[in-house]
Amino acid sequence: MTPWHPVQLALATDPDLGGRWTSLRAGNREWLWTNPEPAIASARPQVTPGDAFVDAGGGEECFPCLRAPHDHGLVWNRQWHIDGGTAHVSAEGHHLKRTGREADDGLTVTYTATADTPRDVLHATHLLLDLSDAAQLHPGAHRPVVFLDPRPTAEIEALGGEDAWVRSLGRGHRGAVCYLLPDCRTVTVTDGDDALRLTLDAAPDVPLGFVVWRNLRGWPTDGPYRSIGVEPVLGRDVSLPPSRPGDAVRVGPDAPVTWQLTLQGLRRDDGPADA
Repeated sequence: MTPWHPVQLALATDPDLGGRWTSLRAGNREWLWTNPEPAIASARPQVTPGDAFVDAGGGEECFPCLRAPHDHGLVWNRQWHIDGGTAHVSAEGHHLKRTGREADDGLTVTYTATADTPRDVLHATHLLLDLSDAAQLHPGAHRPVVFLDPRPTAEIEALGGEDAWVRSLGRGHRGAVCYLLPDCRTVTVTDGDDALRLTLDAAPDVPLGFVVWRNLRGWPTDGPYRSIGVEPVLGRDVSLPPSRPGDAVRVGPDAPVTWQLTLQGLRRDDGPADA
């Protein structure tokens, strides 16, 4: 087995545009996908609170939900503020802080969420990745897959079952589907000789997982394109209120929740290897 070697990651963000992640680079490899449509690129800087989501690519911070009642949340289209090494944003009584730390062995992003009054929250780091058809997803242990869109049964069967379908991240029929890997705390994305490992960490009672968005030119119907999201999430749901008690996280003025996302860039020598 050919070993994987760490490659230092460099993260760039834009606090004026929702704290969005504009670059995640490992050596010569840019991991973040950017929508190539000029109209989308020009529309993204113009958004204001309450505007519809603009799918420009990169990474968007989605809080306090990913879907309902606010599509992609309330903070992706607000200006963030910088205090020392911490970026923070508030919206309708919700508060989110983010601190990043780069090191030779990886990049750690620490989040803290609070609220003016006790309430349930969710969060997704909505990372759209620039991946080839050969890209694969290697998840750690998780509960059964939860499909947030209709389950693509025919495609799953064509690719050899659900595990094989999840693994074949960049390959499939023309379609779009979003799904959740509940209680999954680490995934590795491999693409040729490059890999990106994402690991979530929090107190044992804090629910975490990964949402995956596979849009292989199946959405939107009036101009489909290809985009693939691997999205670390706080919670076991994407909408509020959650489907089940405990699938969101309860926060309040004196009850913050803190969690960490660690990203590692990896590269291998010539030859096949396992993630």
